[in-house]
Amino acid sequence: MGLVIKQLSNVINIIEDTKPAGEQTLYTLSTTCVAKPVVRDPYDIVQFLDDTGMPTASVTLDGLLKFQDLAGPPTLWVGTLDAFIDKMNDTYFTNSVTVPPSVGGALEATQLLVKTAVESIDTKVATQTTLAALLTELQLKADLTETQPVSVVQSRLTKLEQEANDLQKTFTFLSAGTADERVGTIVYSGTTTPVTTPVTKTFVYTGGPGTYLLSTITLS
Repeated sequence: MGLVIKQLSNVINIIEDTKPAGEQTLYTLSTTCVAKPVVRDPYDIVQFLDDTGMPTASVTLDGLLKFQDLAGPPTLWVGTLDAFIDKMNDTYFTNSVTVPPSVGGALEATQLLVKTAVESIDTKVATQTTLAALLTELQLKADLTETQPVSVVQSRLTKLEQEANDLQKTFTFLSAGTADERVGTIVYSGTTTPVTTPVTKTFVYTGGPGTYLLSTITLS
């Protein structure tokens, strides 16, 4: 069996290239998934978790696995487990979990407003709206006070993601090794940026075994 991890514009397909056309796709993954290493003997395994932290698929690094980047040819994977995880999380997946403002609270509302503001910056600049005025507008819309630390933590995370050449993402998992395994925290860190204090994204779930649902995401 020859597995190929194929990058498309909005999804990732895991296909078996030895099957007839139309029957090759085994799994279709969202770009918001997270790749997690599982060290095994003789071959390492990589699990893919969806944006609620639940396992959706897995592949084995058996020397036969191939990658197919967007618009590129299938290429045999010959790298390490760590390099595989980095490629998936940094190139194929966005690692962004979206929670509705009604669930995530002020933090998620602010993130959504910041995204909207960034997309419309060109229009704002054209009308001579300054960045300071734009940030003030965002705070008012999110009903935040000046003492809330949300913008400070969000700013640190943004700087780490955009400016750190050695950005590291460290994952911890709840109920590891069980059917309820899910992401607990993601710690972002780096040293080659003015921001050296790590930022932790914490995932909180409701429900019980077999029914866990993501309820809150916080930054600290």
